[in-house]
Amino acid sequence: MIYRLTIFLLLLVSNLFAAQDYTEKTFLLPQPIRIPTQSTFYDYTDELIARGESVDVGHFQATAFYQESTNKKQLGVYFGRNGRSEVCIDSGTSANKTSFKAENFIFTDDQDSLQLKGTMQIAPWRRVEGIHLVYSKRLTKISKRLFIMAHAPVVQVTHCLGVCATDERTELVEGRNVGVVCYFRGHLQQKLDPYKQAPLRCARMTCCKRHCRSGVADVELLLGHQFSNNDQYYLSPRAIVVIPTGNKSTGACMFEPVVGHGQHWGVGFGVEAMTVFKKTDATKIDLTCAYNIKQFFSNTQRRTLGFRSDDWSSVRAWSHYELLGESGKYGVFPAANVLTQDVKVRPGLLFDCSMNLNIWHKNCLVNFGYNYFSRAGEDVLVRCWDDDRYALVNPSTYVSTDPFTIAPDPDFGSDHNLEGPIQRAMLSTEVAASPPAITHKFYGLASYVHHSAPLTLGLGGAYEFSQDNAALEGYELYFKLGWSF
Repeated sequence: MIYRLTIFLLLLVSNLFAAQDYTEKTFLLPQPIRIPTQSTFYDYTDELIARGESVDVGHFQATAFYQESTNKKQLGVYFGRNGRSEVCIDSGTSANKTSFKAENFIFTDDQDSLQLKGTMQIAPWRRVEGIHLVYSKRLTKISKRLFIMAHAPVVQVTHCLGVCATDERTELVEGRNVGVVCYFRGHLQQKLDPYKQAPLRCARMTCCKRHCRSGVADVELLLGHQFSNNDQYYLSPRAIVVIPTGNKSTGACMFEPVVGHGQHWGVGFGVEAMTVFKKTDATKIDLTCAYNIKQFFSNTQRRTLGFRSDDWSSVRAWSHYELLGESGKYGVFPAANVLTQDVKVRPGLLFDCSMNLNIWHKNCLVNFGYNYFSRAGEDVLVRCWDDDRYALVNPSTYVSTDPFTIAPDPDFGSDHNLEGPIQRAMLSTEVAASPPAITHKFYGLASYVHHSAPLTLGLGGAYEFSQDNAALEGYELYFKLGWSF
């Protein structure tokens, strides 16, 4: 046991050096709700059976919990530009020093006259409040070793992108002062010729506005069997089915709250084992280990894509916020309005394992644990796209009084488009896919057991560390109520 634990810890430490930071992404799927001991068959029922007390075969547990993320800067880099959570906006002759030029989102032929400047800071955070419900029951009519379990987290999820502007200088657009974040909030619009410009309708970046979503964060059903020769250990394999009850993202805003796994159905397999280290009349110390692997099926979701330059050299940074024109149409619009598409999303494998050290002493139970979580990256596939329909606008030559035309090989001095038409093969799906994620959670719970009820009350907390910025990092608080019957 000690040898295997040492090998596991060495592999864990070696994985830390593989961490990397992601940037210029348009979607992040948070890790699922994972309450300590939620997948652990070891509960008060097993303890009562071991003591020979009269209990039927059922157990119910409700855990009120609170989670809040703390890695705002890292998440800001994830949604930011050029590996930064602060994006500088400038224009005119000093534009070569900026991270994102003002002329990318204000339609005008006199780019040097733009006065808009400032720094936009991105600091996303997430809060989850709810109750995690667990029901387990032994199927004694079939076999005393066969059991079922059901998990149902009822949650309210709150997301905030935390965008704010500093050192700001506004721009006068059609008699209205426009700030740095006005375009990203969808408030910048030009209604008059020759510079008609539609507002941003998708992938919007809100300031301090909080977006909330409530619901059941997927129902998980388990069917398992317990192998055991005595009360010193057990081995319990189980089959898992995940029933989607949450929501999908709409693509309207960046960092939308998602409840559950994005409406993906899932299946999995797990195994749990327990071994007793020490047992006396008043005290028992044992260790439980649980391992689960799940595969989710693909479905259709709405995500914001990016696109490559027409020379295929690289993905254009924040291309979804640049201005496009549509062949035969008048005026311009933000690229995100058409790059936000219904795409096919194929999730990767999800692996979740935990180790719990359980210390019983009379009426007290203390749990110390570690949880390792990893998820493979998503694959995003474009379902449909009209070639030769959209292209980057050349503001030096195009005005909205004319229908937009697209030249295959544009001339900067005469054609309406800066580059060739955006073809389906140029679309970048990587920016819309959640990358691989690894987290490490450490937790502890202390419970009081009332044997005659039988009832369990517990308090606890945890902190989850993210190996990179592809997952949420933060603290959790718990209040647990368990009842066996």
